Amino acid sequence: MKSSTYKKFVLLSSVFLTLSVANNLVTIVHAETTDQTTLSSKATKTKTTQTSENSSDQTSTSVKESKEKNISSSIIAETATSATENETKADDAIKKDVLPRITPKIATGSVSYKANSSVYTLNTTYTGTVTLTNKDGDSIPAGTTIVISIPTEAIDYSAIDLTDENISSYFDVTIDKNAGTITFVVKNDIVGDTTISADFHTKVIGNTGTTYNVSATTTSNGQDIPTIVGTPKLTVDTNTPPIYDYVNSYWGISDGTPGNFVGKDGSNVGGLPTGNFTRTSDVIQNFIQVNYSGENILPADCFYRFAWYIEPIGNGKVTITDEDIANIVVRDTITQAVIPKQYYKVYRDATKPDNNEIWIDLQSEKTSGGYIKRDGSYEASVSAHANNDSITYPSQSYIYMATANGGNIAGGKHFDLNNQFLTTGDSTVFANLSVEDKTFYVGDLTAANIKEKLLKNIVAKDTNDGDISSQVTVDDSQVQADTPGKYKVTYSVTNSTGHISTKTATVTILERKDGAPVTVEYVDEDGNDIAEKDVLNGKVDDPYTSQAKTIDNYTLLKEPDNKEGKFTDKAQTVTYIYQGKLLFVDAPTKLQFGEHTISAKDETYSLKSLDKNLLIKDLRKNGSTWSLTAKLNQAFIGTTTSKKLGATLYYMNPSQGKQAITTDESVVIHNQTTSDHEEQNVSQDWQSKADTLQLFVPGGKAVVDTYDATIEWDLNDVVPNE
Repeated sequence: MKSSTYKKFVLLSSVFLTLSVANNLVTIVHAETTDQTTLSSKATKTKTTQTSENSSDQTSTSVKESKEKNISSSIIAETATSATENETKADDAIKKDVLPRITPKIATGSVSYKANSSVYTLNTTYTGTVTLTNKDGDSIPAGTTIVISIPTEAIDYSAIDLTDENISSYFDVTIDKNAGTITFVVKNDIVGDTTISADFHTKVIGNTGTTYNVSATTTSNGQDIPTIVGTPKLTVDTNTPPIYDYVNSYWGISDGTPGNFVGKDGSNVGGLPTGNFTRTSDVIQNFIQVNYSGENILPADCFYRFAWYIEPIGNGKVTITDEDIANIVVRDTITQAVIPKQYYKVYRDATKPDNNEIWIDLQSEKTSGGYIKRDGSYEASVSAHANNDSITYPSQSYIYMATANGGNIAGGKHFDLNNQFLTTGDSTVFANLSVEDKTFYVGDLTAANIKEKLLKNIVAKDTNDGDISSQVTVDDSQVQADTPGKYKVTYSVTNSTGHISTKTATVTILERKDGAPVTVEYVDEDGNDIAEKDVLNGKVDDPYTSQAKTIDNYTLLKEPDNKEGKFTDKAQTVTYIYQGKLLFVDAPTKLQFGEHTISAKDETYSLKSLDKNLLIKDLRKNGSTWSLTAKLNQAFIGTTTSKKLGATLYYMNPSQGKQAITTDESVVIHNQTTSDHEEQNVSQDWQSKADTLQLFVPGGKAVVDTYDATIEWDLNDVVPNE
């Protein structure tokens, strides 16, 4: 019997790995649920029907109740029923959605009117103030009209001053002298929590001892709105001007130059009566009056000597020009007849270095030929120019009884006044300075930056010089930057004519509180965390900056809008979105089909072992698709004999059946749609299912040798079918 010799050959397969992926960027569109909005809308319609049947008072109550419900909901948010939530949302919707064209009723107490006094001396200043007070949730709509009614006999309608900047900002004003009305019309809707006051000024001209009625009415959208009137009466006092002694002094009562006097300050400054002048001029005008009652009788051959002295308190200067001297007018106080200039002498004290003193000598009765009476009452107008609109200018008026030879009788009387300018209103003489209150936290202001921060947004414009904001200076000596509190700062600017404009503002220093944390998260397109979150901490209003991370196998897809910002008292989240990659995690380097006896017949061999699994991971958005293909880069060749085996490698694809893996073209061996980002083991069944990967060897082709081939795996992304 012929013995048989069994010869063996070994089948090996080396693996060549290639990744071929065309990455397509995917735009993420975030969609928010509309379920709650729809629910609110339905509740709103129901609530609207009920509200429309109620009275206006009930509507106001409903709004109030709605606010209370909102507060209640926020407190019991965890246990509140959906019905309560819907009712609250319905109340809000009534105001915002269902009735967008109906303006809410103005709340009672939103409009008020008040004057600076109820009793006035004749020719002093009446100041009326319209005040709008609005709260969050309410509204004072544009077109709201406030009519102030004051009898034409009581005030001078031709001299009403409307220079208050709040008037031009918030109101259109019309004056009807015949009707005795001043009408304020709101320009724009007033919303939010705010209070706006606007002043007008004019002169009291009524009959002494008479009381006049003052009223204010408000209408809005055809409805009468209750208006609070703080001073419904205007009474003209009988003393005009007030009599203190046989010498008096006062401001601007005359109709002559300069005409910029506004009125007495509401309270004395430094214990002295104080008059306000507008910034329309730099002129301060005083009047000196002697013997108003006529009870004083000058001795024979004596005459009255007036003296007026004015000085600045602070950084300022007073100038009395030749024109000021020439414009001095002396009148008979009782008849208001102008005294001819030949009956008095005006001169200055040359010994005064600042030359801010004026003397006026009236002639005696004898010298004037009886024109000036010994028992007469006379007044003189005097004026000077001031260069700083923010300081006080005290003036002193003296009256002496002088003898015929020029000497003064001992005991000259004097009357002291203060003079100052209003801080509001534009001017063609002074630069117009706009300042603002500022708020900082402890540590914000340093010696290096305090000037820059305090001068930001401060504007100065001058009629002749233009924009001189860069020349504004600030006195911050009172500010304690590291101590919480309120501090006054003073801004000043000087124009080319030497006029100084000064305004004060309040700087508030707040204790810096810890801000809520800012959480920086890094997620994939499905919202999964792909890197450790960062938590940023800081003080309220401190800036924060976040940065994207470099994360293996991911590329940054979208930076957040709030990657930089400021810490607040509410927690914030900053989200960086990344696009993942499609990648091989691992692949076998050797597939073994075992050792076999050479056969003259065709044989098919199953995979015996592999050293590693073929692992794929898709980090892209869920729903992405990919495919794995295989191709022989080299057919099976004997490692010793270099002979071709002529074998064919087959792969059983569940969807496409048995396919030959050849050197001609790649064959799809696996398709998948990604539902998670876990590793996918494509080779998990290759050994347990014998027909998955098989090698066909033709009979009589094999010789004793070890055969190997090279497989190329290709990983591809696939556009899914629509």
